[in-house]
Amino acid sequence: MSTERSLTGTGFWLLLGLGCLIWTHFTKVTYSIFSADRGNVWVIKDARSHDRIVEEIRLRRKNQLLSWYGDINLDNGLEKETSKFRWLEEQQVLTKEEANRRIAQVHAALGNTGVAAGVTIN
Repeated sequence: MSTERSLTGTGFWLLLGLGCLIWTHFTKVTYSIFSADRGNVWVIKDARSHDRIVEEIRLRRKNQLLSWYGDINLDNGLEKETSKFRWLEEQQVLTKEEANRRIAQVHAALGNTGVAAGVTIN
Protein backbone atom coordinates (compact mmCIF):
# COMPACT_ATOMS: atom_id res chain seq x y z
CA MET A 1 0.00 0.00 0.00
CA SER A 2 1.25 3.44 -0.98
CA THR A 3 1.12 6.35 1.48
CA GLU A 4 1.33 8.99 -1.29
CA ARG A 5 -1.78 11.06 -1.79
CA SER A 6 -3.01 11.90 -5.22
CA LEU A 7 -2.96 15.65 -5.98
CA THR A 8 -5.71 15.31 -8.56
CA GLY A 9 -8.46 16.38 -6.16
CA THR A 10 -6.47 19.25 -4.66
CA GLY A 11 -5.32 20.46 -8.08
CA PHE A 12 -8.87 20.35 -9.43
CA TRP A 13 -10.23 22.52 -6.63
CA LEU A 14 -7.30 24.91 -6.82
CA LEU A 15 -7.84 25.36 -10.57
CA LEU A 16 -11.59 25.78 -10.08
CA GLY A 17 -11.06 28.42 -7.37
CA LEU A 18 -8.56 30.30 -9.53
CA GLY A 19 -11.04 30.22 -12.42
CA CYS A 20 -13.75 31.66 -10.19
CA LEU A 21 -11.46 34.48 -9.05
CA ILE A 22 -10.58 35.34 -12.64
CA TRP A 23 -14.25 35.23 -13.68
CA THR A 24 -15.23 37.49 -10.76
CA HIS A 25 -12.51 39.99 -11.62
CA PHE A 26 -13.52 40.34 -15.28
CA THR A 27 -17.28 40.36 -14.74
CA LYS A 28 -17.31 42.94 -11.94
CA VAL A 29 -19.90 45.65 -12.56
CA THR A 30 -19.56 49.14 -11.08
CA TYR A 31 -22.34 51.68 -10.70
CA SER A 32 -23.03 55.34 -10.13
CA ILE A 33 -25.74 55.70 -7.50
CA PHE A 34 -28.10 58.68 -7.33
CA SER A 35 -30.42 59.17 -4.37
CA ALA A 36 -34.04 59.96 -5.15
CA ASP A 37 -37.17 60.42 -3.07
CA ARG A 38 -38.46 56.94 -3.84
CA GLY A 39 -35.16 55.05 -3.74
CA ASN A 40 -31.83 54.97 -5.48
CA VAL A 41 -31.10 55.09 -9.20
CA TRP A 42 -28.23 52.80 -10.21
CA VAL A 43 -26.47 53.52 -13.50
CA ILE A 44 -24.05 50.86 -14.76
CA LYS A 45 -20.64 52.29 -15.61
CA ASP A 46 -19.92 51.21 -19.13
CA ALA A 47 -18.09 52.72 -22.08
CA ARG A 48 -21.19 53.24 -24.22
CA SER A 49 -23.93 55.00 -22.31
CA HIS A 50 -22.99 55.85 -18.70
CA ASP A 51 -21.92 59.44 -19.31
CA ARG A 52 -24.92 60.15 -21.55
CA ILE A 53 -27.36 58.78 -18.96
CA VAL A 54 -25.74 60.67 -16.07
CA GLU A 55 -25.80 63.91 -18.08
CA GLU A 56 -29.48 63.36 -18.92
CA ILE A 57 -30.28 62.81 -15.21
CA ARG A 58 -28.46 66.03 -14.29
CA LEU A 59 -30.17 68.00 -17.06
CA ARG A 60 -33.64 66.77 -16.09
CA ARG A 61 -32.95 67.51 -12.41
CA LYS A 62 -31.80 71.02 -13.28
CA ASN A 63 -34.86 71.66 -15.45
CA GLN A 64 -37.21 70.32 -12.77
CA LEU A 65 -35.67 72.45 -10.01
CA LEU A 66 -35.78 75.53 -12.26
CA SER A 67 -39.45 74.93 -13.05
CA TRP A 68 -40.25 74.55 -9.34
CA TYR A 69 -38.01 77.24 -7.84
CA GLY A 70 -36.48 79.32 -10.66
CA ASP A 71 -39.05 82.11 -10.80
CA ILE A 72 -38.96 85.07 -8.49
CA ASN A 73 -41.84 85.04 -6.01
CA LEU A 74 -42.07 88.42 -4.31
CA ASP A 75 -44.56 87.05 -1.77
CA ASN A 76 -41.76 85.01 -0.18
CA GLY A 77 -39.85 88.07 0.98
CA LEU A 78 -36.26 89.12 0.56
CA GLU A 79 -34.53 86.64 2.87
CA LYS A 80 -36.38 83.56 1.62
CA GLU A 81 -35.85 84.43 -2.05
CA THR A 82 -32.16 85.13 -1.47
CA SER A 83 -31.77 81.78 0.32
CA LYS A 84 -33.62 80.00 -2.48
CA PHE A 85 -31.32 81.33 -5.19
CA ARG A 86 -28.20 80.60 -3.11
CA TRP A 87 -29.48 77.02 -2.66
CA LEU A 88 -30.06 76.69 -6.42
CA GLU A 89 -26.47 77.88 -6.90
CA GLU A 90 -25.19 75.25 -4.43
CA GLN A 91 -27.15 72.58 -6.33
CA GLN A 92 -25.39 73.75 -9.52
CA VAL A 93 -28.73 74.63 -11.09
CA LEU A 94 -27.74 78.31 -11.39
CA THR A 95 -24.30 79.76 -11.95
CA LYS A 96 -23.02 82.30 -9.45
CA GLU A 97 -23.70 85.09 -11.93
CA GLU A 98 -27.28 83.90 -12.58
CA ALA A 99 -27.99 83.63 -8.85
CA ASN A 100 -26.52 87.09 -8.19
CA ARG A 101 -28.59 88.57 -11.04
CA ARG A 102 -31.83 87.09 -9.68
CA ILE A 103 -31.00 88.20 -6.15
CA ALA A 104 -30.33 91.71 -7.47
CA GLN A 105 -33.76 91.63 -9.19
CA VAL A 106 -35.37 90.63 -5.89
CA HIS A 107 -33.54 93.45 -4.07
CA ALA A 108 -34.62 95.94 -6.75
CA ALA A 109 -38.24 94.82 -6.53
CA LEU A 110 -38.48 94.60 -2.76
CA GLY A 111 -35.95 97.21 -1.75
CA ASN A 112 -34.70 97.30 1.82
CA THR A 113 -38.20 96.96 3.25
CA GLY A 114 -38.70 93.42 1.91
CA VAL A 115 -42.17 94.41 0.69
CA ALA A 116 -43.15 94.32 -2.98
CA ALA A 117 -43.51 97.76 -4.55
CA GLY A 118 -45.91 96.75 -7.31
CA VAL A 119 -43.15 95.63 -9.70
CA THR A 120 -43.65 92.64 -11.99
CA ILE A 121 -40.59 90.54 -12.84
CA ASN A 122 -40.55 87.77 -15.41
